[in-house]
Amino acid sequence: TNKTNEWIEEFKQRSDTDSDSHLIGYEYPAKVDDAIKQQCITSTQTLSVEDQLDKILSHLVPLKDTHNMIAFSMTDETYAKDMLHEVYEMNNDIVGFKGAFFFVAMDSYTAHMACEFGYPVVAMPENDDLKKLVQSTKVFMSKLLVE
Repeated sequence: TNKTNEWIEEFKQRSDTDSDSHLIGYEYPAKVDDAIKQQCITSTQTLSVEDQLDKILSHLVPLKDTHNMIAFSMTDETYAKDMLHEVYEMNNDIVGFKGAFFFVAMDSYTAHMACEFGYPVVAMPENDDLKKLVQSTKVFMSKLLVE
């Protein structure tokens, strides 16, 4: 839109004349070594969702002061590309779920990306109907966590 273009031009002009301006760079966590990544990918491809969850929960540390709470975020490729690192960092450092958070990957891309960076992940079987998959996954994961 015209307003957006005006804003971009104004920003460029300010940046060119402002000696304090700088580019913001994002620092992503280091990738895990190939053996750990492959072990994670193999788990997401060969274990049932229940077994993946059991494996993840055996390494998580529920928050004792909040009645043994854990948290998860369901992610797909679009979300993962834009927000995977930020969501993990936010849950660990800001919200306070360090060691008590994991991802539920809705597709193989997200599972692979989570494995690449060493994030705890449970991979759901892929489904072409994402809306239906999200709805059923919320119920399924909640049920498993309560059991």
